[in-house]
Amino acid sequence: MRKVRKTRRGILAASLLCIGMLSGCLAPGTEYMPEDAALWEEPPGTEYIPEDAASWEEPPETTFLQDAAQNMRENIENFRERIASGAEAEKTQTEGDDTGEDFAAVHESRYVYGTLTETEQRVYHEIYRALQQYEEEITVSTKDKHLLDRAYDAVYADYGELFWSSGYTYTEYTLAGNVRELKFAPKYMMDREEKERTQQQIDGVVQGILAQAPAGGTEYDRALYVYEYLIEHVEYDAGAADNQNIVSVFLNGRTVCEGYARASQYLLECLGIQSAVVGGMAKGDFHAWNLMRLDGEYYYMDTTWGDNAGGIEQEGAKAYINYNYFAVTTDELFRTHTPSQTIELPECTATADNYYVKNGLYIAEGIEAASAVLKAHYEAGESSVSLKFSTEALYHVAYTQWIDDSGIFDLCNGLTNLYYFEDRSLYVLTFLF
Repeated sequence: MRKVRKTRRGILAASLLCIGMLSGCLAPGTEYMPEDAALWEEPPGTEYIPEDAASWEEPPETTFLQDAAQNMRENIENFRERIASGAEAEKTQTEGDDTGEDFAAVHESRYVYGTLTETEQRVYHEIYRALQQYEEEITVSTKDKHLLDRAYDAVYADYGELFWSSGYTYTEYTLAGNVRELKFAPKYMMDREEKERTQQQIDGVVQGILAQAPAGGTEYDRALYVYEYLIEHVEYDAGAADNQNIVSVFLNGRTVCEGYARASQYLLECLGIQSAVVGGMAKGDFHAWNLMRLDGEYYYMDTTWGDNAGGIEQEGAKAYINYNYFAVTTDELFRTHTPSQTIELPECTATADNYYVKNGLYIAEGIEAASAVLKAHYEAGESSVSLKFSTEALYHVAYTQWIDDSGIFDLCNGLTNLYYFEDRSLYVLTFLF
């Protein structure tokens, strides 16, 4: 995005503004034990016992050998019993949750949970329950560490409020080269008492935010409220404490992309809007944004890139909310964003709840229609207006007539200077009068 101040005498100043390209926007980092450190052989030495050892006939009258053989047979039998017991436990876990909890009902409204296989959903719930109960270590119902990784990513995409833990270690228990058991151990950033105190503080703030949400508003209204509230009340700060979770947002008011995305997801879910945190890359940096469902259709939202205040104020212009990244399609967002492959994403094609479409600022009919909208907003005394064009060609026609040829000064009577912003990837022109 380029921002320029222009007068009838020409361009006075020009600078580059890269929305959202602020340093320090780190992707959530999952920490794992190195594979060689996570391998344990249990029970020790068992794999070296020959398959036919149980039928080995010892020489008679050799007490020492008889005792050794008896011990060997007992070890093998005990081991076989453990194998059988483990298989039965796996069968029980497959057939139903041993706690009697209907975990499908707990998570059925969550987007990423619904994209998982039955096995992945079970591990997802085991991880979620371990985090909620502050478990130090649990045995999960999979031996696949990659499945464990996918389930973990899914939990954190669906639950933005998980601020007290980040990352995990796993331990593989193997026998004769085969994984017999996989243990999951969350990494906690605070003890349980501190977590409870922090949760109470966050709950108080969040209740106040939700109380101001539009009563009886549509899903569009509620989602827009979350977007605008966070942009207006939170500052981007790469050095902010706890900036990878919601503590930085609700208690400190300073965060980075991960904090924006996790807080957005949490508030959207509190307001009855399905949402997930999506991680990936944007302009060469790690980044996080949101997927959300409005009126039965999926859209993307990037709250971080909607917060332009810092860059604008440095140039002496008024701050404004950038609506370019509210309720956009896959095609539009992926021009600048590349998601990771850890979660399955829908193809977002709907446009009905896009900010510009919803507010009559989407231009698809030609430059005459665009000029009429621009003039009407200026004459209404508004301090800014943003117009989104349906095609790159129409965008360039408007840019040429209004800016290169200074036609905006003839269109807007009395206008002598202005700031304007370009978003060439989304075909949006913004004017600050």
